[in-house]
Amino acid sequence: MSSKNISARERLALSFTETLLIAPSSMTDEGFTEMREEFSEGEIVELSFFAGFYNMLHRFNSIIDLDPQAGSDLVEHRLSDFQMSD
Repeated sequence: MSSKNISARERLALSFTETLLIAPSSMTDEGFTEMREEFSEGEIVELSFFAGFYNMLHRFNSIIDLDPQAGSDLVEHRLSDFQMSD
């Protein structure tokens, strides 16, 4: 990743996530040590959870051939009717 708009911390998170999703068995102690230098244990757990969760959703949607945009009009309509009470 060479984008100038991505910080070193963001690149580390993306690299960690990519490893978790593509080759989880290649995650090393050194990789976790590097993550701990930038992220708390809670942040690492949260990043790992959400990466795995969204990966599972993507796989599930692919298996059942679900269009992720299907129903977006209904959601937008429902949200437009929602009003916060004081």
